[in-house]
Amino acid sequence: MKMSCFKLLTLPVWFVALSGQQLTLEDIYLHGRYAVESFQPGPWVEGGAAFLVTLRTDSGTVILRQDLSTGEETIFMGSRALQVENQDIPIDSVALSPDERWVLIYTAGRSIWRRSSEMTYYLHDRRTGVTRRLAAGNRPQSNAQFSPDSRQVAWVMGNDLYVHDLERGKTRRLTKDGSDTIINGKADWLYEEEFSLTRAYEWSPDSKTIALLRFDQGHVRTYSLVDEMGQYPTVTTVRYPKVGERNSVVTLGLVDVRKGKTRWVDLGPEPDIYIPRLTWTGKTGELAFYRLDRRQQRLELVFADARTRKTWVVATQTDSAWVDVTDDLYFIDEGNRFIWTTEASGYRHITMNDRE
Repeated sequence: MKMSCFKLLTLPVWFVALSGQQLTLEDIYLHGRYAVESFQPGPWVEGGAAFLVTLRTDSGTVILRQDLSTGEETIFMGSRALQVENQDIPIDSVALSPDERWVLIYTAGRSIWRRSSEMTYYLHDRRTGVTRRLAAGNRPQSNAQFSPDSRQVAWVMGNDLYVHDLERGKTRRLTKDGSDTIINGKADWLYEEEFSLTRAYEWSPDSKTIALLRFDQGHVRTYSLVDEMGQYPTVTTVRYPKVGERNSVVTLGLVDVRKGKTRWVDLGPEPDIYIPRLTWTGKTGELAFYRLDRRQQRLELVFADARTRKTWVVATQTDSAWVDVTDDLYFIDEGNRFIWTTEASGYRHITMNDRE
């Protein structure tokens, strides 16, 4: 088996050698000449009956619908729908609203850190055939998400949270204090690196409230990154908390989307904590979030009433080393029960839990 794997991995190298071609680092790493081809479908549509594929041709870009049962390909969005002012939109990916009327087009994506990116969004209305930019100006956007009722879309721009009414075409800024030190609705560097979190807000099931995390990193010390690849080096500073240093102070807010007012949830007396996950339970106006201590040895599942902001601990996990933060939390029976994983025994098990 080892010999077979070795032969398989070295086959392209032997092929190049026998053909007399020169093997270069540029072909391997820059151009990906010998990379294995892969297929990654776009979003699934119609309840999983089909998926979308972006196809770039000489005459323009189209999005195809691939029927899962028949294999038939049809045009989902033609090249004219992917143009604004007769200019092609350079598509990175697309996302659909829950009712599949609206298509959010991701363009000009630029990586920030390991998982985060910034881009420009376009909106396409499948009912009217109109395509337009989501936000005016040239400021990059991130973390867009449709509301569950498909009437609005939220995103982060300039470290503030915005919401756009899809029918009326009106945009409102829900937070006003975004800056180099204040981040609303988007994770700071530590949360992205430690907890794989980028989008730090969640729509309520009734689309009336957005739960968001606010990061105050004013006390986090900066770290300088030097790029010497250009003719002159450039320096980028990052808010980077090293071991034992101060982290961002995180707060949890509940934003009334219609009024634009934010109310804050009491997270307890200890400010040096993490809130690595938040979601809605399925019960009207009820939020759930993780509260983790600085040593990451005690993880609490906390419920919050969005109306009264009252909180209570539902379940706790502890470990003498650390508690692993996962996405393994699922609410069922209209929020009356939840499925959660635990490693209390030393192995990961799936548990069914009543809310009391």
